[in-house]
Amino acid sequence: MQRIFKEEDIRSIEECYLLGYLAIEEKVFPSIGEDQSCITYLRKNPQYILFYIKAMSSIPKNLYDIPGPFENNMFVGFEKGIEGIGMPLEYWDLEIKEKKEYIYEKLKNKLVLFTPYLKKEEKLGKVEIYYRNLVVRDVEDLNNYRGHTFVPIPSPIVRGFEEFERAIMRQDPIRFENYSKYMDDPEFIICDDYIYYNLNWGRTLDDKRMLQGIGEIKKIEIPDHFRKNIVYKVNDNLLFLTKEYIDGELKEYFKNGEHVLKNSEEKLDYKIIKSEYEFLKRFKYNLTNTGLFYKEEDIYNFHISLKTNPLTIISGMSGIGKTSLAISYAKALGLEDKNYIVVPISPSYTEPSDIIGYLNTSKDEYIPSETGVVDLLRTAQENTDEVFMIIFDEMNLSQVEYWFSPFISILEMEKEERNLILYNKNSKCKNSSDYPASIKIGKNVVFVGTVNIDETTKEFSDRLLDRANLINPKKISFIEMKNILESYRGKTLENLDEKYYLNFKFWRRDCTSPLDIFRENELKLLDDIHNAINAIDRQKGISYRTLYNMASYIFNIPETEKGELLLSREKSFDIQIKQRILTKVKGHQEQYGKLIGNIEKGHINHGEIYKILIEENYKGISDFKISIDELKRKAEEMYYNGYTL
Repeated sequence: MQRIFKEEDIRSIEECYLLGYLAIEEKVFPSIGEDQSCITYLRKNPQYILFYIKAMSSIPKNLYDIPGPFENNMFVGFEKGIEGIGMPLEYWDLEIKEKKEYIYEKLKNKLVLFTPYLKKEEKLGKVEIYYRNLVVRDVEDLNNYRGHTFVPIPSPIVRGFEEFERAIMRQDPIRFENYSKYMDDPEFIICDDYIYYNLNWGRTLDDKRMLQGIGEIKKIEIPDHFRKNIVYKVNDNLLFLTKEYIDGELKEYFKNGEHVLKNSEEKLDYKIIKSEYEFLKRFKYNLTNTGLFYKEEDIYNFHISLKTNPLTIISGMSGIGKTSLAISYAKALGLEDKNYIVVPISPSYTEPSDIIGYLNTSKDEYIPSETGVVDLLRTAQENTDEVFMIIFDEMNLSQVEYWFSPFISILEMEKEERNLILYNKNSKCKNSSDYPASIKIGKNVVFVGTVNIDETTKEFSDRLLDRANLINPKKISFIEMKNILESYRGKTLENLDEKYYLNFKFWRRDCTSPLDIFRENELKLLDDIHNAINAIDRQKGISYRTLYNMASYIFNIPETEKGELLLSREKSFDIQIKQRILTKVKGHQEQYGKLIGNIEKGHINHGEIYKILIEENYKGISDFKISIDELKRKAEEMYYNGYTL
């Protein structure tokens, strides 16, 4: 049965480069030409000269699905297909015979670089037929390459070999330009001054290439003989070698190659990866020892949220230990009492001075609040190699935007510009040496808030939610608690006095290109969700800040010592949909019911967001169980209350 090619399939094929030469030695040609020769004219229309190029490098595998007379890797070209390499104007005035002779002289004994072009034709308006046409991109002297098979060697789309090796360790998708996803998985890859070999390819859920078996991958610095044996270099992303050279001299040279993982321990500071993994083991150990039990994904989610965002808010039912979770984290880092404080929020807090203090203008003296926030921030400014944590307990007992407003503004700024203004710098202050007019809030300060959601609390504004990770750790069953306790019984950890906070800043990876973190179908899904939300409320949607924060989260998933992600990409993407997007989908049923879903007679009528998440095009991204459960919870909340928070 004739395969129907999708537009993306065709685009992927037509973007790749192939090497070949004029099919002079072939005996049998397709019957579309007037005679059986490598240069002839179209039988149906003698006005059109055509020629056959035999591909001597691998071609996209799905091209073999096209039935027809192309078994010998031949492609057909027309005059228009060689205009790019220089055709004089007088060519078009030549007779047919002269044109054939001109093209023959132009292509004989030449190495031809070309791209495939799929020409579609409909038969009887129903069946689609595709022909293997081509566009010639360049020609060079064939020299002694006739009879050789050429092997394409691609380079990944990354910002250097360190990023590439990290992508290997994290099993991130490996992307190429000018190399179709339907080509054979490359046996070799070039990145910067290195060649990588012994590659074990796998596929992600959405059919992207990724590398497995990282311990077996080898690399070498590019030797001189490699450069001398390059047959053709298309660009920085692709070059061709002969199969003879690869199977001989190059593979022999690779016997002295080094394993990537061993090198990564030196080049990528593998000790940092290990220290983060060891810290998380200690954190889980501390939680269990203090009678706190959480799912591992909630523990990892809390950690990633803290290291990628200056503000993390813990929500959930009363009694699950939200404040204790934050304190246990501080202790697992090795923080001393002076490095973290718990600030109980009072319903009476109505302005920033309630937590930071104020300038007494009658005495020309700054009066810090008894919360200790300003004193801790001063200490943090003077000790940038240490981590400091401020825990706002039950932070929504009062309207957060009233007393937290200076910090919300600071969170909008670049890290270098985050200065907390205590008072006007031109004001007179006797104790300015102790309490300067402003305090710089650096990367070493982490804010954590705990909240309960009930009739006594205030809801959060979108402005605040846009700058925070709102996490909701679930209570686990008592049986699960018992099993966790049993698994730790009798166990002790080494290095209990380790100061992990010294490595905290190294665990953070700056996300400089957030759009590159996401796959194409992930971005399309986010666009669809944005459009659905924005259609209901023009003031809501998915901003670039939200996209950046989601990318930073995914980019910072911790790893085991073997380079395995502690949270799968599928799970983390789902978590971020809930934490960064669905938290801001709130309001009355009349407005948001269509978006979230409605419950009628005990049955849920799913809303627009649910329908987007389960679309066929997005199935490879995640099962979205977390987000779908949250949509259901919001629908139930609207059913009982008429609105959702």
